[in-house]
Amino acid sequence: MKTQNTPTGAENTTAAQEDRIIRLPRMFYDDHQERDLPTPEAIRGNAKSVWVSLDDPNLDELLDDAEYYAIPYGWGDGAERYHKAAVRLLAAYNDQVTEDEEDAQ
Repeated sequence: MKTQNTPTGAENTTAAQEDRIIRLPRMFYDDHQERDLPTPEAIRGNAKSVWVSLDDPNLDELLDDAEYYAIPYGWGDGAERYHKAAVRLLAAYNDQVTEDEEDAQ
């Protein structure tokens, strides 16, 4: 799993918690949060990415929202960038979770 093992406050987290952190693109995450939807807590972030816990109860809501916007719907000029951002977020999530599952086998 490609994870960031040095989140802010890492001295307060166990190694097991650190292994359950993934990096997601920031654009769709920020849009989701700005729409006042339940959003996973950002453990760490920079200009392009946020790191969240796979155990965060709001992660499913973010992924469901991304799946909706990832559907090729003909979103139009204004929303097309959110469609692409949703696709990127889901790809990042799937890449990291798939790698974790493969490593476990």
